[in-house]
Amino acid sequence: FVGIPQPARFDQQIQRFISYGTNDGLPDLTLQRNAHSVAADGTLYLGTANGTVVSKFDPDTERLSVPNVKLSKVLIDGANYTIQYSGEVSEINLAADYRELVLGFSVLDYREPEKNTIRYRLLGLSSAWSSASRNRELRYVNLPAGQYQLEVEGQNSQGITSASPLRINIQVAAPWWQSPLLWIIGILLLLLSISAIIYWRELSLKRRNAKLALLVTERTQALETLTQQLKQRAEHDSLTGLLNRSGFGERFNLLRSQACRQTIPLSIVLIDLDHFKRFNDQYGHAAGDLALQHFAALLQQRLRESDLCGRWGGEEFILALSDCDATGAKKFCEDLLTTLQQQPFTYQDKPLCISATFGIAALATSTDSLEQWVKLADQALYQGKDQGRGCAVIASLTYAS
Repeated sequence: FVGIPQPARFDQQIQRFISYGTNDGLPDLTLQRNAHSVAADGTLYLGTANGTVVSKFDPDTERLSVPNVKLSKVLIDGANYTIQYSGEVSEINLAADYRELVLGFSVLDYREPEKNTIRYRLLGLSSAWSSASRNRELRYVNLPAGQYQLEVEGQNSQGITSASPLRINIQVAAPWWQSPLLWIIGILLLLLSISAIIYWRELSLKRRNAKLALLVTERTQALETLTQQLKQRAEHDSLTGLLNRSGFGERFNLLRSQACRQTIPLSIVLIDLDHFKRFNDQYGHAAGDLALQHFAALLQQRLRESDLCGRWGGEEFILALSDCDATGAKKFCEDLLTTLQQQPFTYQDKPLCISATFGIAALATSTDSLEQWVKLADQALYQGKDQGRGCAVIASLTYAS
């Protein structure tokens, strides 16, 4: 088929028109409109202003030129790059710090080379085809690290495309901080850091628990000490340090039970300092307090660990002598009287002596009432006062009855 004003034919295989011009052997001529004819043998007659052009061709044997695409230029950061080949595929290796890649292509069809074009796609970045600029150059800047394949197809002035695309493998190296070895090292360091954090956290918790345990122990000990102090204050006389009436009663029950189990004698001694009110009036309460402390100290010096000693109230004291009968208790009291006379205490640079009267009671250890023991000893004490004081008196059993 010939169209006006330029001769062309429609190719059934590629489904497009193929134009003919001076490059195909036609003279530079001006065609007359509708001045054409095709004979039965395929001869083409074209009417022109300069005459008739006769052209004979065989459409079945006409060979069409299929353009090939070649890589003509590779610039990396402005410098030429030597292309490497792996079979029929070109390979370009880019460093991680590259800035610009420029690729130039040539379409090997010289009929109308200025009309040759290319299209391309960079697999790994995009699968869509794109058309290149008229100078058939591609430019890539800062491609991410990875593997790509560039496919390029050429097209000549007749619209015929390359039979197969030109393929170029492009490898962009990863920066050093993205290398697999570095990632492995980084992961290991991260795991070590996490392990170290967990270890130090556990160690910190252990230290904190140890401090808390120590603090609890210290607080417990302090509480026990305070409890002992409170108990000491509750059971002891603040002036003399001896057991008070409540503390003596509690300890006496234990001592009496022990004596009962061991079938040993037990004696109670009730003591009253002689004329203590007169002593206070004469020397003052400070001297009286000092006299009480002096007497308490003498008692503690002479008593055994198994004995009990307490302040019963005012100037009265009470003793519980374990494994000691009434006779032994009287001997103890008489020796204490002698000591009182021989060891005066000093008040305002003056030696002062005190005296005492003792009432002794010895009951069967099965008698569990301290009140009965004290009542019997108190009766003996008053008997001693009636006898002139400064003596020790054993209560008779008639008092107990």
